[in-house]
Amino acid sequence: MRRVLAILLTVSLVLVGAAAATAQPITLKWGHPFKTDFVFGISAQKIADLIKERTKGQVVVEVLPNSQVGGYFQCMASAAQGTLDMAWTDGGSVGRFYPPSGVTEGAYMFKTAKQLQNFWDGPTGQKLRQGIYEEANLKAFSAFEYGTRQLTNSKKAVRTPADMKGLRIRCLESKVSMTSATAMGATPTPIDFAELYLALQQGIVDGQENPIPSIYSMKFYEVQKYLVLTSHLHQCLFPVMSRRSWEKLSPEQQKIITQVIEEVRPISDKMLNDLVAANLQAMKASGIEVIEPDVEAFRAQAVPIMLKAFEKEWYPGIYEEIKKTAF
Repeated sequence: MRRVLAILLTVSLVLVGAAAATAQPITLKWGHPFKTDFVFGISAQKIADLIKERTKGQVVVEVLPNSQVGGYFQCMASAAQGTLDMAWTDGGSVGRFYPPSGVTEGAYMFKTAKQLQNFWDGPTGQKLRQGIYEEANLKAFSAFEYGTRQLTNSKKAVRTPADMKGLRIRCLESKVSMTSATAMGATPTPIDFAELYLALQQGIVDGQENPIPSIYSMKFYEVQKYLVLTSHLHQCLFPVMSRRSWEKLSPEQQKIITQVIEEVRPISDKMLNDLVAANLQAMKASGIEVIEPDVEAFRAQAVPIMLKAFEKEWYPGIYEEIKKTAF
């Protein structure tokens, strides 16, 4: 009897080993709108390569760039629905599913990108990320610098909030974007990003706000007179994974993916900041007038307006928590 049991045990171990050896790798599809040679295209591929290496091929991330499976918001929404595994997103976009996360996109809520990143990794940020997981079905990872949003316009050398009066500034068609423009003193005017250059050229709007790389790559400086360094939003993007996909992974695989993303973040941030410096220098050389306004005057005006507008959506006392965060 003992011999039979020993034989059965040996056979069982062999079968388990064979099953493990032939286990099919898990394939995750990561859709995004960025070009493969842009910072976030490069970073996504770097993350994918390291995940495959560190999991010894048991988790394979297939990166689908250039809007192959949808635009920026669509990819995030697809991940939330479980029809796509991974995407890039931001607090404002995912805020449509979980409104408290929109605080990361509010004008002058953070003084630096580093402060936002520290906040996102801290206790309140972890609470936000858990809320995103439960309400939006998305596992949110570390925040990567996307660039500080700056203002351009064709009308005024803006130095104070009072100078913004009457300026029609293009914004996203979202509450946080439109409220941010109003809080800065402008008249918010939603226009599709693809139509923005022509709208600026034809004077449909007086100006717009975007990170320096976007302003440069879209050549908005060709049809704008002033670049105003308002630094009103230190924008970050973060990878998200479908909750359904995340829960298919083993704890060890989850740990590896989290560590890889954290490892790539500083590399991505450096690429982004090098690009910002080069793009800003090129725009200065083009002849656009660069203005350094009274940022603290803008902050003093904008923050109370933002907090009042979102008092029912953001966590109570959240700005006090932000101010405690190192920057």
